[in-house]
Amino acid sequence: MRQEIYGGFYPPGARLRQSALAARFGVSTTPVREALSALQAEGLVTVDPHRGAVVVQPTPEDVRESFAIREVLETLALESAIPLIDNVELDRLQGYIREMQGVSTYEAWAQLNETFHRELYESSRRQRLCDLIESLRLSSQHFIHLALSGRVPGPDVDAEHQAILDACRARNIQGARAALHRHIDHTAQRTLEHLADLATTEGSPDGSRLTSDST
Repeated sequence: MRQEIYGGFYPPGARLRQSALAARFGVSTTPVREALSALQAEGLVTVDPHRGAVVVQPTPEDVRESFAIREVLETLALESAIPLIDNVELDRLQGYIREMQGVSTYEAWAQLNETFHRELYESSRRQRLCDLIESLRLSSQHFIHLALSGRVPGPDVDAEHQAILDACRARNIQGARAALHRHIDHTAQRTLEHLADLATTEGSPDGSRLTSDST
């Protein structure tokens, strides 16, 4: 269900019926209900006692708020990490960037992307802060999937990651802060542009699938 939401099979606004999902996957409604609860915790669906589960359709305000909070916390973690990060950690992070440049699927890239950011911030040795960041990044993964539409990002995103890492290696806190700001800002802008495209599609004659019930 998660992958089908990410892939657009269940677009934002689609209604998810427990009985239809149970029949489709050949299970009872209990694991379906548990799955929907997990997806709600990840910010992918909302579960209403009367309407059932609906795929989240984030608003521009949701996106701006999420990335604004993330930028504050991730910048704090990055600034704390730079004096402490060692060459072994820097080399490992460089390896993740190289792997991201070579993958062919969005799923593989997304996993490496999350690992890169998580381990970078964990170098701050501030576990509570890292836990907060991980929770926020998990809840905003849907935004990133929307922004990239399931495609492996181009070299511009690789360059943004590299700029962050280069600044860390140079112990350049100001440079790292600026590079992270550009990275988060560009992701937010891509997401907002995609939301605008979705709104246009919904208003077109063939856009009704975005709000129709899905079985």
